[in-house]
Amino acid sequence: MPKKLIQENLIKISKNHYLNTNNFNMRNCDHQMFWPVFDTGIYEIPDTNITKNFELPFIIIPNHFSNEDCNKFIDFYNCYKKENELSNALVGTNNVSDTSIRNAKNVFIENELEEFYYSKFEPIREIIEQCYKTQLINKPVLLYLGYEKDGHYIAHNDSCQNFPDGTFKYDYSDRKFTVLSILSNQIDAEEELNNYDTHIGGSLEFTRIVSVVNDKEETIKYKLKKGDVLIFPSTPFFEHKVHKVIDGIRATMVQWWDAEILKKEK
Repeated sequence: MPKKLIQENLIKISKNHYLNTNNFNMRNCDHQMFWPVFDTGIYEIPDTNITKNFELPFIIIPNHFSNEDCNKFIDFYNCYKKENELSNALVGTNNVSDTSIRNAKNVFIENELEEFYYSKFEPIREIIEQCYKTQLINKPVLLYLGYEKDGHYIAHNDSCQNFPDGTFKYDYSDRKFTVLSILSNQIDAEEELNNYDTHIGGSLEFTRIVSVVNDKEETIKYKLKKGDVLIFPSTPFFEHKVHKVIDGIRATMVQWWDAEILKKEK
């Protein structure tokens, strides 16, 4: 288990980052929901040729998809939008639409475009399996998410419900890793906006992962860059939120992968 710091609510998880455990009650919780945190030392990403430039407690693969690659997926989404065939993104195990929690449109990517995605996926698989000493299993669906003006998603994690007493219920045991592909550029308010692949606002914040600067806790906020791929565990520790899109369209694709721990060689 990660070593606690002097600050009671903070646990050191990487060289420069900490986990804020306020309102975390892990007693009587299914141990698996926190895998691979404790079983594989997930926060200590090994120093290899692949990972030597990673400074965060999760993985960013920069420019994995080209601008042309990203546009293929954007055009697919826009075709469904034109035909008014997009669905509201759902929340919870009951799969309900509640735009006060999550305001986004989605469509499943299938057939030839899904095959194209997987033609680019092997390097992603290799990085996940090498860094986290695991094997991905059970190919999941590929979901396109469009956050248009006022789109957002409140703080959540990708595998569990969390309750006011700090406990969790493991709803999606087949979600071990989140793979988020970025299809749009987040720009500053003074930059020129288009309604194709740019947006203002919509940053991704990891609400429990913090750095400490001058005794002040600062959460990690990722400014979206077209073509990047983010990989992080789908556990409660990696709780995150999508900030409100002020203008434009925030475009991403997401998968939630199941995985098995690789057995250590004797």
